[in-house]
Amino acid sequence: MEKCRYHGFTAYSSRAIYDDELQGSRNRIRWVPFRSASNEMYVLDLEVYEWISPTDDGYKPEIREGHAAVRIGEFVFVIGGCDYAMRTCYKDTNVLDIKNMWWTKLVPKSSDLTAKEQFSASAIGSVIYTFGGRFLLNETN
Repeated sequence: MEKCRYHGFTAYSSRAIYDDELQGSRNRIRWVPFRSASNEMYVLDLEVYEWISPTDDGYKPEIREGHAAVRIGEFVFVIGGCDYAMRTCYKDTNVLDIKNMWWTKLVPKSSDLTAKEQFSASAIGSVIYTFGGRFLLNETN
């Protein structure tokens, strides 16, 4: 697994689900930051301490960084984040069914959520709360 920042991480049973989403480096000639985000996922089996890259299917989230990941029961909700290469931030919510490793895009009845990154999110019961974050000018659903 590559070094990365701004990743998501959540626990489920005896496994941890890790979202590899930003690998950083610098252009050594001009010292311009270079970033490349991804939408790869890794799972750490805490019983044997082994990382695997599971086969996940469905509507996989777009490449992003700085998103939040929250688990409720057997589902992981991936919220927001940005793709700097596309100069876009997202206000979407993608859901991973952990048992079936299947992604779906959640379409809420209404949404006051703002496109942003680097924010916190927590779940209490069946409600997800977000706080703070950083915004860009462009946003998408």
